[in-house]
Amino acid sequence: MAEGSTKLLKSINEADWLLKPHVHMKDPEQVIDKINNIIQGGSKQLQVVFDFDRTLTKHHENGIITHSSYGVLETVPTFPQSFRESNRTKLAKYRPIEIDPNITMEEKIPIMLEWWTSGIEDMKGIQWDLDMVEKHLRDNQQPFRDGTKACFEQLQNAGVPVLVFSAGLGDVVRIALTHKGLLTSNVHIISNFLKIEDGKIAGYISENLIHVFNKNEAHVKNTPYYEELTGRTNVVLLGDSTGDAMMADGVSHNNVLKIGFLNTDIEQCLTQFKDLFDIVLTDDQTMDVLNHILKFVL
Repeated sequence: MAEGSTKLLKSINEADWLLKPHVHMKDPEQVIDKINNIIQGGSKQLQVVFDFDRTLTKHHENGIITHSSYGVLETVPTFPQSFRESNRTKLAKYRPIEIDPNITMEEKIPIMLEWWTSGIEDMKGIQWDLDMVEKHLRDNQQPFRDGTKACFEQLQNAGVPVLVFSAGLGDVVRIALTHKGLLTSNVHIISNFLKIEDGKIAGYISENLIHVFNKNEAHVKNTPYYEELTGRTNVVLLGDSTGDAMMADGVSHNNVLKIGFLNTDIEQCLTQFKDLFDIVLTDDQTMDVLNHILKFVL
C-alpha cells in the first residue's frame, strides 16, 4: 500500500484472516485499533522484532520437531557425543520449567540462567571449524515459516528495521539467515555469539547472557539497531515464548502489536499467552498473519 494511505479496518469482520479457528485474541477490538495505528503510521514509523527459534523457523515440519539454534549443533559431526547427551538431558530438565504457566517469571529467571550458563560450559573446548559448521548447516537447513522470504523482502524494500532477538546461538542464527538470503542491511541480530580461541569454543563474546526471560533494554541500547529507531514508534513483535512478549521493552514505542506462536501444550498455555500477546496463533507454521498486516502498511 502506498505511503500515506488511510484504508483502515472498520471491524474484525474485514479481516477474515483473523477469524480462522487457530487465531485467538483476548480483545479483538484492541487488536484492530493497534493494526489501524500501524497502518496510519506507515512504513516510516514501523519496526519489526522477531524471535528466531520456532518463530522465524517452524516448530515442526512433516511431523518432526525442528532443531533450535543450540539443538542443531547436536547434528554437527565434530561435536562429541557427550555434548549431545548433556544437551538432551538439560532440555528434558529445564524446558518443562520454562513453559510451565504455574511457575512465576521471577522463579524461572535464575533457573533459565543456570540452564544457559551450564550449556556454554558444555561447549567450551569443542573444536569450531566455521567452514565445516557452515557447510553442515547449509546441508541441514532449519525450515523457515512459509511466507518468511516474502515478509523480509517487503520489509527490506520499505526500509523497515528488523531485529532478530534470540536467546539462542547467534552464530547459527546468522548462518541460517545468510543461507536464506534474509540477512539484508535492514536486519540486525542481537543474540549470544561464541568466543573462539585457537579454533575452540571459549565461551560467549559478551558477558551479558541472553536467555528467554531477559530480552530487554540492556541488550538493545548502544547497538546499531537502536540508532535506527528514531521516530519508529509502531512495533510488531513476534515470538513463541512468554518471555518474548517483553522484547519491545528496550525500545521507544507508542504502539506494540504482539503476535505469539503457541506450538505445544496449547490447552494448558493458551490463557496465559492470550494475556501476554494480542494475537495467539496455535499450530501455525506460516507468516500469513504478519504478511496480511504488511499489505495494509507497506
